[in-house]
Amino acid sequence: MGRQQGKPPGVGKATQFKPGNKANPKGAGAHDPEVKKIRRLTREQVVEVGSLVLEKNQVELKKIWKSKREPSLKCWFAGVAYMAIVTGNSTHYNALLDRVIGKVKDEIKFEGNLQVREKYKRMTDKELAEELATRSSKLARITRGK
Repeated sequence: MGRQQGKPPGVGKATQFKPGNKANPKGAGAHDPEVKKIRRLTREQVVEVGSLVLEKNQVELKKIWKSKREPSLKCWFAGVAYMAIVTGNSTHYNALLDRVIGKVKDEIKFEGNLQVREKYKRMTDKELAEELATRSSKLARITRGK
């Protein structure tokens, strides 16, 4: 005989969390004061290096990067920032900022005519396709004329 498929007995709705029962009642607890101190220092260092980036002060960034006296984390930030400016590739710097400071939320702002937008919401797919074809041909005529 083959093995029976499915969940083992006793697993299911009866064993799931009950109302009012928290999965982790004690929570994560207080964070280590040393970790908080490191995070605070990290932010301060990022702000200092960030101000040099905004000023495009490559000389100072390179000094910090090559320094033997600055904290290694600050040197690393400065090195990443310096290389981003020199190479023109900010991918690593952006990733670093996203990790340390947090990602900036994308926001799309619609500033067009809301009545027009409502008009298109009420249109069927066929009507939208016809409208698009009409506008595309108008645009083609305008661009050919220039």
